[in-house]
Amino acid sequence: MFLRFEIPALKVHRHGSKRTVIENFTDVASVLNRENEHVRLYLSVELGTECHLAPVSRLIIDGKFVCRQLEAVIKKYATEFVESPSLKGSFDTVLTRDPVSKLTEVVCNKTGSRRFVPSLRHTAHTTTKADRKKERHAT
Repeated sequence: MFLRFEIPALKVHRHGSKRTVIENFTDVASVLNRENEHVRLYLSVELGTECHLAPVSRLIIDGKFVCRQLEAVIKKYATEFVESPSLKGSFDTVLTRDPVSKLTEVVCNKTGSRRFVPSLRHTAHTTTKADRKKERHAT
C-alpha cells in the first residue's frame, strides 16, 4: 500500500498592512512530523524576516507574503529536512542530533539510512537593504 504525503493547504491571510498569518501552522508542522519551533526557524531564515508563534496554532510573519511563496518554502523544507535519504518520496523520518559530532541528521524509519542536514543558521541568507548599503560603502 502506498500512502501519499500531502501537506495541508495553507490558510493564509493578512494581519494589518505588514504582517502575514498562517492559521493552520501547527497542523502543517505535525504532518511534517517536526517541531513547530524548527519549522518556524527555517521559515524565518528562508524568508529573511521574523516569525512569531502565536497561541491557537498560528504563525505570524513580519512582511507581506502570498500563499504560493509560503507553500514553496514549506515544500523546500520538506525535501531538505523531512524526505528520506534513501527512499525518494518517503517522508517517514525523524530528526536526531548526533551526540558526538553535534550534527543534525535525518533518519529514515523504514530503512534506517541517515543523512546529515545543514544547521538552520547556514541554510540561507537573504541579502537585506542594510547588507547592500554596507557593501556600497565598503568599496
